[in-house]
Amino acid sequence: WDWGDVHFVNVNLYPANEWDSTCEWCHYFRDDFRFPLYSLNFLKEDLSEAVGNSGKPVIIIQHYGWDSFSGLWWTEDEKEAYYQVIKNYNIVGIFHGHSHGIEKFEWRGFDIWSVGSGQRDPNPGNCLVVRISGNEMILAERNADGWGQSFSKQIRE
Repeated sequence: WDWGDVHFVNVNLYPANEWDSTCEWCHYFRDDFRFPLYSLNFLKEDLSEAVGNSGKPVIIIQHYGWDSFSGLWWTEDEKEAYYQVIKNYNIVGIFHGHSHGIEKFEWRGFDIWSVGSGQRDPNPGNCLVVRISGNEMILAERNADGWGQSFSKQIRE
């Protein structure tokens, strides 16, 4: 979907097509959360049709990310295939959950954000608040005590 002149894509669990049986951690479970359901094909088609070579800023949202725990749920081969799909687009942020903490990663030149969790039993959690205005994306941590650290990033040249 487009929100203003930024394109958003939700790829559900993680961007891949079929479950990669080399994901050793996934063998411990039999549930649906290990099946990406062709979300990589969806992403590839969506970016081609909705963004093309326009340079439009793109934000991708997914569940599993790049933290050490999320890394157990998808493979390096799947991440490589993901990179091949997104490498020529203006991906201004990839946002993920799963880890329940706020963290920033860089992966192959892309900014990756773990968005936190509103509740960390038995205490309140934190979340990442994002505002896009003009050519700038502003990200800030919000927790029970107020605002935490913040970041700013230019999203267009």
